[in-house]
Amino acid sequence: MKKKIALIAAVALLLGVAGYGTWAALNATATAKNVITMGTVEIGLRDEIQKAGVDGVAAWEKFPDTLDIKPDDEVVKRVFIKNLGDSDCYVRLKLRMQITPPEGKEDQVDPDDVKITFPEGQDWTLDEDGYMRYNKILTPGSETAEPLLCNIFFDGKQMSNEYLGAKFDVLNIAQAVQSKNNTYDVNNGETVLEVQGWPDDSTVVEPEPTPEPEPEPGV
Repeated sequence: MKKKIALIAAVALLLGVAGYGTWAALNATATAKNVITMGTVEIGLRDEIQKAGVDGVAAWEKFPDTLDIKPDDEVVKRVFIKNLGDSDCYVRLKLRMQITPPEGKEDQVDPDDVKITFPEGQDWTLDEDGYMRYNKILTPGSETAEPLLCNIFFDGKQMSNEYLGAKFDVLNIAQAVQSKNNTYDVNNGETVLEVQGWPDDSTVVEPEPTPEPEPEPGV
């Protein structure tokens, strides 16, 4: 069985002298093979950002191509996964930090200074590989009824001058595996963690780090 892994809407952060940065969208795909069953599994991702709503009710919109941020900002986003193939499948998702440090400061920055957390009580389960697995089967054409909610916090206490000019890519890495002959028995105390056949992370092809932005004419 061929499986397509979608790495969609990777997010790049460029910290400037004023402490502000920009998010930029990237796209990449990778392929992996699995021997569970025959059929095609293909998935796509939809990424949204939380904005201030009316009367305290959160509003959501498509994640922008660029987003100005500063240290101590927190970005709240949600990711939907859609089954684009012709077979029922399980899906899982993980966020991975990719950092390009400023020249000469390779040992002074730490990707963990950007905190990525997942609120509790979601219909997703953390596995031993660091992925969040959606607890339900996705039928062809369907999308996760509950998206994965993620908080990304840029810790100003940790991000001092050594981060000026650093670039971070936060990658959404999604994987899918067929559910046929690969399910679990809730009545027997089993969970989605029983599902097997996920590709190894070595099959993931990550995008190149975000290039430096072109200077504006006359600058």
